[in-house]
Amino acid sequence: MMKVAVLLFNNFETLDVFGPVEVFGRLDGLYTIAFYSLRGGLISKQHGVVLSTGKLETITNPVEIF
Repeated sequence: MMKVAVLLFNNFETLDVFGPVEVFGRLDGLYTIAFYSLRGGLISKQHGVVLSTGKLETITNPVEIF
């Protein structure tokens, strides 16, 4: 299974993130998706979308798509 890491920052564009994530998410069993940010924790969008992220430096396994 290939690992996809999505790097987020505050006030990210929802479509920029969830468009590609939707494509990879539909390919069930082929990809795992994880969200990261520089410091980890909650990352928010102005419109109330909040995602929990891992700290960028905690990525230990190879990431095929960043």
